[in-house]
Amino acid sequence: MEPVRKTFVIHNDQDREAAFLEMEQTVHSGISIDASLVPAPENLQCDFDSARPVVWMYPARDFTGYAMVEHDPGGNINHSHNSRGDWAACHACHALIESGDIAGLKARMIAAFGLEDEPLIQEIIFTQLDGFWANRTGLPVRVK
Repeated sequence: MEPVRKTFVIHNDQDREAAFLEMEQTVHSGISIDASLVPAPENLQCDFDSARPVVWMYPARDFTGYAMVEHDPGGNINHSHNSRGDWAACHACHALIESGDIAGLKARMIAAFGLEDEPLIQEIIFTQLDGFWANRTGLPVRVK
């Protein structure tokens, strides 16, 4: 069965919570979902540390990064973290990317999200970051 494809436009925290709830309910009902959470233009934030404003866009191919299987009493649930399209960057993350300071970028990401004691979440984020490096398709484009 093909997954249900759905795009959620996120204007605020309530939209994000509603999207996650709908995705969770869909998955737990046994239906696969291919969901995209897209920030409303006024809410665009850096894909690396969630800072604003976004001033650079990095063109990139779609890719699937981290994937895992959760063993649930009702059956296995497959999770994958997909990336679609360009990545947004603030000034600070752009500077780290352009200087090739991967360790600095990772440290900034961990600090921004308070993930110092979350090795599994760090692994997920760093796998996505590896996908970013592997799937960039061109030079960054200034947006502001």
